[in-house]
Amino acid sequence: MIDFSLSPQLEEIRRQTIAFMDEYVYPAEQRYPGAESLPAEVEHDLREKVKALGLWAPHMPAEAGGMGIGVVGLAVMNEILGRSPHGPRLFNCAAPDAGNMELLHIAANPEQRKKYLQPLVRAECRSCFAMTEPEVAGSDPTLLQARAELDGDSWVINGHKW
Repeated sequence: MIDFSLSPQLEEIRRQTIAFMDEYVYPAEQRYPGAESLPAEVEHDLREKVKALGLWAPHMPAEAGGMGIGVVGLAVMNEILGRSPHGPRLFNCAAPDAGNMELLHIAANPEQRKKYLQPLVRAECRSCFAMTEPEVAGSDPTLLQARAELDGDSWVINGHKW
């Protein structure tokens, strides 16, 4: 029989995440009903509280500024954070930033990590992924037609976006 119980560490993370959502996030939602995002000062304050609790960037390894809790831990947190449209962003694990952080952590050189990854993990900036194109339906990145090609010392980008 498979044991699906959580480790004591993940049980504590789960408890802390639920408590934070109950105490701070859901009340903020009620103060700003229907808002796509919370006011900047509210978001900043809540993010600082998340950082102080050590619940920041659960998808990232500890050496990159995250929690380093693995996919099971991330699943536990996402199940709770996903109950609010603001949850993932407040914990710095929302798309597209989360996926872009993971890619930069894996593929970036040290200079790129310093310039792009570290500010993204600290939530000093946002990222994007320009995927959709008029001739391709859906969101399958393998169908992208835009290309970047090295031309001497420069990159030339050819493609069409909306």
